[in-house]
Amino acid sequence: AINGAIGQLHEQEKNDAYYLMCGGVIDLIEGFVPKMIINGGGRIIIISSIGAITAMPKSSIYSSIKSGIYAYGKSISSELKDKNISVEHFKYPDHFDYKEKDIVKFRDNITITTEKDYSKLRKFNIENLYYLPISVDISEEKIFIETIRDRIT
Repeated sequence: AINGAIGQLHEQEKNDAYYLMCGGVIDLIEGFVPKMIINGGGRIIIISSIGAITAMPKSSIYSSIKSGIYAYGKSISSELKDKNISVEHFKYPDHFDYKEKDIVKFRDNITITTEKDYSKLRKFNIENLYYLPISVDISEEKIFIETIRDRIT
């Protein structure tokens, strides 16, 4: 999660977090919807955080991002209803410990999740489970590596 008191996060951090947790999900959904329409319908399941609807101190950016994907899901739900495409949104706390009763809601679907949730869901042997990888870019990587080496030697 992206956390910090108001004004502490850099613009690039906010932009990256937005794309990872909202913009990328929207792009993914919008890439599949035309195929779902051609195929006569489908089901979109958005698994997200209770941060979308719960105030969390020092998590205003995170909550606003999760609220964005929640609102998007609600909006497309009404838009796609007449195209036989349902949209459901499940909200779980961060670091949620999934149980069989939680995944029965989406077990028989193609499921695309974050890499973090994938590592927790794969124990259930869900046939069509995929994840969006998390990557890390370190600005000024050479300086960073030199700094680490200086500190550990």
